[in-house]
Amino acid sequence: MNNVRKILEDAYQLAESGDNTKSELSESQQKWVETIVEKAESQKAVLAVLITSVTKKIETPTQDVRYHKTELPNGYSGRSFDTSYVTPFIAKKFQRFAMKSGSGWLTRSLEQAHPYTLTYPGRILDKAVREAFLQILNDIEENQADPKKYLHTIFAALINLMEKATVHDLC
Repeated sequence: MNNVRKILEDAYQLAESGDNTKSELSESQQKWVETIVEKAESQKAVLAVLITSVTKKIETPTQDVRYHKTELPNGYSGRSFDTSYVTPFIAKKFQRFAMKSGSGWLTRSLEQAHPYTLTYPGRILDKAVREAFLQILNDIEENQADPKKYLHTIFAALINLMEKATVHDLC
């Protein structure tokens, strides 16, 4: 199994086991994750881009993942990384939240050649999701927050959301 798939699978297994890393995040960090996950179905592209960015940071700790395009200074190809690893993983584990188009970067509001800093000009229409998305990436890059804790917490919250939906569907 390649390193990226292992990162994703390990985070998923940890989340599925019920090991609660959520408590290792601050209250504001938890709120940002909750905001993203609560809107995961309507904001699939943001979810895919966030999971891609966090996974890339784990794989390459020196990469500033806010620079998601090769034409940005010291950037990487977020779209290629997403298409190769993240969207297929989401489609397999969290099908309901997977992008149908194959990549979150195909969404006009996220494909712009601007870094995902707090002043990102892209029009992510849900303001709370926009704020949470940019704050998480800022937290990882500027405050050296642990991307593994974020990835595990996102997966745990998605698993919880899917379980609630399954119980609801059965009623």
